[in-house]
Amino acid sequence: MGYPVLVLFCGGCIYLFWKKEYFSAGFFISIFIMYPAFFAVDTLAYTGYSRFNLFIIPAVLAGSIPLIKRILENRSLIATMTACAILAINLWTSPVLADGTKKPMWGNALIDTSEHYYPYGRRSDG
Repeated sequence: MGYPVLVLFCGGCIYLFWKKEYFSAGFFISIFIMYPAFFAVDTLAYTGYSRFNLFIIPAVLAGSIPLIKRILENRSLIATMTACAILAINLWTSPVLADGTKKPMWGNALIDTSEHYYPYGRRSDG
């Protein structure tokens, strides 16, 4: 999940509060806070791992929808530019290189045992 989506989530929650939809905003924010807290109670070292952050993606996306709908209603050019910016930033920060391999050590910031990809060609047996 990229940072632009988090910005949309925060904007969506602020918009929900502005529309006085406190229950919906509180629900999304509580999921955003409680899922990582739940896994942090088990083992603090695993907090922030992408496999656990995947649980909050539905709440983040759903919390972004009110703001996205509001932008689409009034400013379709701004909505298109926002979508293009989000896609560009997500592609730029992606751990997958243009040839389909992943950047070395992209998945583990704590220890040096991440996945490594090495280029290989045809093997010659002779």
